[in-house]
Amino acid sequence: MITRATWFVAGAAAGAIGATYTRRKVKAVAEQMAPVNVAKSMAGRARSRGQDLVEAAREGRSAMRAKEDQLRAGRDAEALPVAPAAQIIVLSDVRQLEQLTRAVSREAASPREPRVSADHPSGRRRRSRR
Repeated sequence: MITRATWFVAGAAAGAIGATYTRRKVKAVAEQMAPVNVAKSMAGRARSRGQDLVEAAREGRSAMRAKEDQLRAGRDAEALPVAPAAQIIVLSDVRQLEQLTRAVSREAASPREPRVSADHPSGRRRRSRR
């Protein structure tokens, strides 16, 4: 069996090793927590975050420009060509002209025929009783 002396030596060695390890760790943490080192650490982190922020803004701007170019290209591709001013025809005037010419030709052909209207669903205009 292991004697008391062996247990004593093992305990003393474990205590010495643990104390040495703990002392080293405490010194390292204390050195990190010194005001100068904390300030340096914070300045480095702030610089790093600032660079990340600038890079994100650049990426956002480039993505925005790319999307705008894509939308403009789609808009320009879908746009219909605009006719010159001399070729513009007002459809309401053409329809009125067609209706007048039909009415005049009908009256000349047979004045008793009912007038047909494109506005009415059946194609015929109702006669009013007077």
